[in-house]
Amino acid sequence: MASSFVNLWRCALLGLLVLPFLSAQDLVLPTGTTEIHGRWRTGATLEPFWARLLAPDPAYGGHRVLQVVYQPPAPATLGGTTLLDCPFLLVDGAGRLIAWNERAGHSSAELTAGVYIVQRDRTPDALTSITLVEARVGPAPAWDRTIAPLLLALTWTSAGRATVPVVDLFGGQPASAVAWNRGEVSLAGQACRAFAGPTGTLIRLQDATRGDDLLLIDDRKEVAP
Repeated sequence: MASSFVNLWRCALLGLLVLPFLSAQDLVLPTGTTEIHGRWRTGATLEPFWARLLAPDPAYGGHRVLQVVYQPPAPATLGGTTLLDCPFLLVDGAGRLIAWNERAGHSSAELTAGVYIVQRDRTPDALTSITLVEARVGPAPAWDRTIAPLLLALTWTSAGRATVPVVDLFGGQPASAVAWNRGEVSLAGQACRAFAGPTGTLIRLQDATRGDDLLLIDDRKEVAP
């Protein structure tokens, strides 16, 4: 019975993945400054995170600053790339990445002429000299795989249906997609379930096969700019 359920779930997700990629007008972030915090599984355990999405800023071409504090994935899961725990991100109205700045770190990404120019910090722990590996990644614009669960938390609604391209800027995995039809979610090929709170926004993202929680939202609020 359990295996039959999983197979049916996978068949449903195949239908999600054939949806066309939607335009920015079809996939939108909250309009105002929004803050969320909770717990996020970027490795073996759920770890606390905090994120604040600022209102569109004319200084950045009308794009949005996304401030994040989280536990980044281990370098071993990103092909050796080191990410810091408080990146400065710039996203468009659909959450697609415009720029990734590590502030005190060395990994970065910037959307330039339809492609991401990426610097991956592959410095071994034992060395003091910095080792950067440059890559060009597409399609663009897109969500980044590392923060896709967070972007889903900001855009998903219980009645929504959308598909958005996903790239792995720092790990180098092939391009994929995040697709959802209400509570059924395919997160870069991983079958998930999304659960809504009273306002219809995401409060829990769960692995559909194992039942593990991937992201839990403890609080969500609109804040003054």
